[in-house]
Amino acid sequence: MKRTKLIAVFLAFALVLTACGGSHFGETTPEPVKNNLSTDCNPEAGFESGQWQGEGDCYKLEAYNTPIDAETQAVIDSLGFQKEIFCVLTWQFNPDGYWLQHNGETIYVSQNMYYAAALMDENIWILENRVLDGKSNYQLLLISSDGSIQKTITLADVHKGETYGRTLVCASGKLYVISDRKELVVIDLEGSLICTIPLSDETAYLVSGADSKAYLVQPTKDNNQLYLVDTTSSSLTKAILCENGSIFNGEGDHFLLLKNSDGLYAVTPEGHSTPIVLWAECGISINSLFGIYSMSGNQFLLMTETGPKILSPASPDEIKKKTTLKIAAVEPSNALKKLAADFSNHSDYNLQILDYSDGGAFDAERALTRFNTEILSGNYPDMICFSHITPYPYISKKLLADLGSLFKQDEEIKTDDISIINALSADEGIYYISGAFDFETLVAKYSDFGDRYGWTLAEYLNLEKTVPDEIETIHNMTKESFINCVVSRYIRTAVDWDTCECNFNTPEFIELLKAGSRIRETPENAADMSYGYGPTKVGEGARIASLSWVDTVWKLAYEEQMAGCKLSFIGWPTVDGSCGSDLHLIDPIGIVNSGEHASGCWQFVKFMLLHPDMEADRLPVYMPLLREKLASAQKSGETPVQLSDDDADRFLSLLSEIENVAIYDNAVLDIISKESAAFFKGDKTAEDAAELIQSKVSIYLAEQR
Repeated sequence: MKRTKLIAVFLAFALVLTACGGSHFGETTPEPVKNNLSTDCNPEAGFESGQWQGEGDCYKLEAYNTPIDAETQAVIDSLGFQKEIFCVLTWQFNPDGYWLQHNGETIYVSQNMYYAAALMDENIWILENRVLDGKSNYQLLLISSDGSIQKTITLADVHKGETYGRTLVCASGKLYVISDRKELVVIDLEGSLICTIPLSDETAYLVSGADSKAYLVQPTKDNNQLYLVDTTSSSLTKAILCENGSIFNGEGDHFLLLKNSDGLYAVTPEGHSTPIVLWAECGISINSLFGIYSMSGNQFLLMTETGPKILSPASPDEIKKKTTLKIAAVEPSNALKKLAADFSNHSDYNLQILDYSDGGAFDAERALTRFNTEILSGNYPDMICFSHITPYPYISKKLLADLGSLFKQDEEIKTDDISIINALSADEGIYYISGAFDFETLVAKYSDFGDRYGWTLAEYLNLEKTVPDEIETIHNMTKESFINCVVSRYIRTAVDWDTCECNFNTPEFIELLKAGSRIRETPENAADMSYGYGPTKVGEGARIASLSWVDTVWKLAYEEQMAGCKLSFIGWPTVDGSCGSDLHLIDPIGIVNSGEHASGCWQFVKFMLLHPDMEADRLPVYMPLLREKLASAQKSGETPVQLSDDDADRFLSLLSEIENVAIYDNAVLDIISKESAAFFKGDKTAEDAAELIQSKVSIYLAEQR
């Protein structure tokens, strides 16, 4: 029932991988080139006897310092050629308007929206959009290095598309853009239409090669297929087949550039890939990369999530020796990748994320099997991310270190500094932790529930019997959603990971199933479980309780304002009436109890605690940072609602009561969901469903042993 968070990032303006696909493909298909490049990089390969011995060359990564107001402005794109660097800046929280800088000096300011750019000699083409009377007006501007506009092309005069993608390529004296009509539009430098080519594949994108020709890149599961854009025949012809990774413009000796998680490669016209730099060899960590440009002196300008950077040749003695730390994960989030890159670039360690889903090629179940196979063979990572991995089997097998002992030894951070220590300590130790979290609860009228943080299943069912039909007990409730929410807490006591045994064929669990069958369903939109205006309905008396997803310190106070009355934070009903609110950790991390790199792992945990993404909608685990957010919310005008001292105290009091961390074994949940659904349909009795659940979960646990 966790909602999907839609996070808009201003760096999306810089994305090269824009929707533009291909059709009318030619018939000639070159064979893919197998390079068999080693990806097992040795970070210390270049340090023997002062001689570089890596597979790639020796490089260092440095930030490109462009003069900006860091509080209000951010670089959204950067382009470079030889010694010329253009940077596009915009307001951090308002995409309207942009600044264009050349070698650190602002040369042009626009009130229009920036879309894309492409270099042409020492000039730059910019695709921008000016909205007039609610209608878009797309323009191509040719701007020189001194900021003067050399040429303006209004796309409406050339093509009938209403919108255009955030991509622009300049090659062979032609401009290439993508329209909303799924067409590749080719224009000459005077603004005349050369041709249009129908497109269909929304994953494809455009690049220019060192031969000054435009290519369409179509990523597949196993490789990249490149098509030459033929403007004479208005068609796409198969040209190059190369390995997976993001393809970028070529220049000079580099026909095309390819970036993947291992490094930066040069791609030949035949599709061969040779390493320019392997990240691990040079102690470089990069998360998201939106653009790469070849510069003079074998330098490269990189546009990263944290701004422009210069990749330059270095000598081995300039590269700091780093120890590699490995963290196992299944479908690692972008937030974790960014955190790992930041830690690597600010420490003596290089943090490598081992994605056992292989970028989504393996589903969660197969990815977990791959990981456990590694564990059984004795190939332990240094840490594990438990976003898609259940920690309890590894806790029971003593694979994870108790972080509590590390807190006791640390002079900077203690357990008192952990805002959710009660929930994290529920397993008689602290075996995983996160830098940030949010939580879910149910809110109800304070006049009905008082200072309680929980209620029992019996109380819920008795209440449901008494409320009139026109009053909802809990909005959007179905039998299935009720079971999923309540059973997830029951599992913690029903499954013993030490013995790999379970206990579902009990009177308590059977009664829980029967309780689910008796609830009054209110599926307004059961597909997306929308909970809009819930607190308002609670305040009006039209609903007893409503779900609240708390990701800011002021959320609960804001919902009280919506309700027009004081609220109780009662959470979901539980078997014993304990606190029914659940914590959701952002990329929880556990340290493997091998001890080989324990110090480095603890440094990463501390870095994670001290450097969460404070701009995101989430709550910091580190108490001093959480109190900073509370203090800010108590100042007038800082947040949508100003917190009182009582609001802040009640928020912290609720956190101290939460006992359950929402990390579950999805396989067990799936078994319960399937068999309980059969009971709800009348195909099984509650007792039969409980026996089947007991049997299937027992088999699953035996397999996990």
